[in-house]
Amino acid sequence: KYEQFLDLLIIVDGIRIFALRAIVETRCPQLISAFTLIKKKKEKKKDSSLTIEFKEGTFINKMIVMNILDWSYTGVMQFEDLTIPEIQLMIYAAQQLHIDRVEWICQQYLSTILSVDTVFVIIKQSEELKLKKIKDMCLRYCENHWSEIDGNRKGIEILGIDLFQDLTIEMSTRSAVNNNNDNSSGSDNDNELTRTKKR
Repeated sequence: KYEQFLDLLIIVDGIRIFALRAIVETRCPQLISAFTLIKKKKEKKKDSSLTIEFKEGTFINKMIVMNILDWSYTGVMQFEDLTIPEIQLMIYAAQQLHIDRVEWICQQYLSTILSVDTVFVIIKQSEELKLKKIKDMCLRYCENHWSEIDGNRKGIEILGIDLFQDLTIEMSTRSAVNNNNDNSSGSDNDNELTRTKKR
């Protein structure tokens, strides 16, 4: 029914994906103007249709393109169809393509599913993809739930010994800083009380 309006062809990993050019150009023009990722770009003057072929071996894949297109059409992400690693790949892709809204939506969703069961998977991939905001969010969660996380065997298996040790050291450092801040605050209050009594 709508095939005549599908005037944008995106080729990724040899897979052909048809889309509405006007919507993509309006909602996420970054997807079709990422020149460092595009292998071939061809426009037909007769019908103004556009073909974009992405280079192989980049982070762009079918899952990323389809979800960006879905968001372009609907304004929402279908998280129930995505795994946690796929959501983090979406965040990475959105950062690289500078699609800020998609990045924000995915980050907000991850914040709602943070738990002792999910935090280790999220930390591991945020480390691999260098997603600093996501890692910081996870570290704050760990700091507030450290009694449940410390020594968690499943967490050690997921993160590996080295990364779990790094996490433990980070939590110890944060705890020491917080204790120092509490002690400094207590000393300030004692000094103020002493000055008040002298008056």
